[in-house]
Amino acid sequence: MDILSLIAAAGGAASGITGVAGLVGKAAGILRGGAVTDDGFIRAYYLEVTKNLQVLEATDIKGLRKKDFRSPAFRALVGSLETEMAVTLFCSDREKLKRVWEFLEKGLDFETRDEERENPAAITPKVNVLKAAWFTVQKLEFLKTLAAFESGDTFGKNFYLDVRIGNINECLTKIHQKLEENEAITGVIGVV
Repeated sequence: MDILSLIAAAGGAASGITGVAGLVGKAAGILRGGAVTDDGFIRAYYLEVTKNLQVLEATDIKGLRKKDFRSPAFRALVGSLETEMAVTLFCSDREKLKRVWEFLEKGLDFETRDEERENPAAITPKVNVLKAAWFTVQKLEFLKTLAAFESGDTFGKNFYLDVRIGNINECLTKIHQKLEENEAITGVIGVV
């Protein structure tokens, strides 16, 4: 049984895969209350990204090409991917998390593929962690909205879920690598 079937069979309770989903939500609430430091935010975002990567690592991304975005398995998959800390960052006061914003504005090198296959060779230029986080939030939230449509709904456009999830995975991987360079992470978990 693949991870999509396992998640669907578990009733979408994928947050139990790592046990950090509730912690991430609590950290976001604390941040909104102003009680989280820059380092605390970086750690909570790192947990969110790590959890999402663990779910995606257990997913046959190429197999998503055959999945309908309205299938229970796909709905469970996108429902298990979190964006709360990234959204919280974009809604936060930049001055309160100044060091976080400065760190996340540092550059990354990676490529994402054209999701509509209009130009399969198209790649994105160098971006920073902030832009990669924005990309993942937009794409994940769109997929969650799309997955909410009823099975009878039709669209005139193909959605290449394997490419879209692959791009999200690539962004999350690069964000994860960059976060591991931050003292807030290396100071807690050491050199990874």
